[in-house]
Amino acid sequence: MVDAEIYTAVYEVPPNGAVIIKKPSVIVLSKYLGVTDNMHAWTDDRITITINDKENNFWSAIIRLNDKEAEALVKALKKALKHRKKGRDWQLIVEIEKDGKVKTNVKKW
Repeated sequence: MVDAEIYTAVYEVPPNGAVIIKKPSVIVLSKYLGVTDNMHAWTDDRITITINDKENNFWSAIIRLNDKEAEALVKALKKALKHRKKGRDWQLIVEIEKDGKVKTNVKKW
C-alpha cells in the first residue's frame, strides 16, 4: 500500500504551504531502515522514495511502495517519457493508488 509523509521540521512554512527546496535530490531505497527517537532500529521492506534536501541534510518527503505499486510507477514513468519524446502538446496524467491501481487521464491546453 502506498504510504507518504511530508516533513517540515527544518522549514518555516509560509501561509501558502509551499516550501522551495534549493538543492533537492531523489533517493530510491530498496527498503527503509529507520531508527526511533529511542534508538530502536526498524525496517520497512517496501521500495522507498525520498526527496532529499541536500542543503539541510533532511528528507522532506518519503513515499513507500509495495512491489506492485513500484512496478506501476516504473511503467508510468516509461509511459510519460514516451509521451514527452513524441512531443505531444497535451498533458498525460498517470495516478498510482494503493495496491498499484492506475488511473490515466489527459489534459489538453
